[in-house]
Amino acid sequence: MRRRSSLPGGPSTTTSRPARGNMLDRGVLKMIIGVHMIVYSAQAARVRAFLGDILESRKVDAGHGWMIFALPPAEIAVHPCEGQGRQEMYLMCDDIAVTVRELSARGVEFEAEPVDHEWGIVIAMKMPDGDRLWLYQPKHPTALAG
Repeated sequence: MRRRSSLPGGPSTTTSRPARGNMLDRGVLKMIIGVHMIVYSAQAARVRAFLGDILESRKVDAGHGWMIFALPPAEIAVHPCEGQGRQEMYLMCDDIAVTVRELSARGVEFEAEPVDHEWGIVIAMKMPDGDRLWLYQPKHPTALAG
């Protein structure tokens, strides 16, 4: 499905939306069309280069050079916690050893070695601004498989 949109002060653009039928077949609520994640960084240009050049994310110019990057299909989990809640983002992969090798060859640094848990293997990537972004190989069934 294509729709027209206009950003304030910018030209009208044509954008694509995922076909809702496909999402409904996979059990996604019909009113939710996707996930938009925002990363705030004092080094936004470096983080954008990381997403576009290193992780090779598809991107679109939303107007005035404002880049938005595509994410792979997503799932959401809710875990119990003590006190104030928080959100974390993990990029999932099928083989963490291969993915770490490929990303290391592109200059990505990691905080430590992968940690093997009962539920999956995780490692923290160092973002260009010093923040961390998690890489995750799940060992459990994912909501994406169905």
